Formats: sequence, C-alpha cells, structure tokens
Amino acid sequence: MTNAEFIQSTSRLEKYYDKEYSTDQLKIMFEMLKEWNAEKYRRAIDYCIRNSKYLPKVADLMSADSDSSIVINKTEIDFVKCNKCRDGFVRYFKNIKANGKTVPYEYLALCTCENGQKQRSINKYNFPSIAELGLEI
Repeated sequence: MTNAEFIQSTSRLEKYYDKEYSTDQLKIMFEMLKEWNAEKYRRAIDYCIRNSKYLPKVADLMSADSDSSIVINKTEIDFVKCNKCRDGFVRYFKNIKANGKTVPYEYLALCTCENGQKQRSINKYNFPSIAELGLEI
C-alpha cells in the first residue's frame, strides 16, 4: 500500500470517529501495515467502523483482518445433473466399534462425475473418490 492510499483510508477513520491520530501513531501504523494492499486495509477499516466504538489502533485493524467475518470472494460452481450425487459428494457409512457397540459412521467421498472433479479442482477438496474407495455405485 502506498503512503497516499494509507492516508486516504485512514482519514476516513478519523472523520468517522471525529478523532485524529498523532503523527507518531500514523508513522507506526503505516510501518506495521504497509505490506497490506489498499483493498485489504479498506476491508479492515470497514470492519472496524461496523464493530468498534473507539478509534481503532493497529491491534484492532489486524484482528479485523483475521476475523472470519471478512468475506473473500467465493467461486460458484455450476453443477451438472448426476444420478449418484447432488453436488459432487457421495455419503457412505462404515461401522465403527466404540465402547463395545457397533456404530454407523458417516463419511464423504467425491463422485466420479464432473461435479466431483470440480469440487477437487476449484475448492481443493482432497477427499477420495468413490472409485478410489471401491464404492462405485
């Protein structure tokens, strides 16, 4: 992030909270956050405006970045019609012995159709396929 992008976004915070950072605070903040890109900094500021009562410090901005409520763009998958699965996953059960009882335990495998291949390539799911498990339906 450039110094100009930092100042522009930070001034938005100062206007919103009707407070100003000191020169020393701004220097420290820029030094700590200069590796961020401008968009990441803007998202953290948006989060702080929604969730902070007071003018945020570096720790607040960094925790805003790591907060799970900051949404990253997700890729949508167009699923094809398949009689084995609905969205690339197939449920199967194994009987597991626990405390002297046999309990059916549910697992997921990827279908061998195009849906399963998309789940593996786009979403990076590393489940075994039903063919790899010998469960071909």
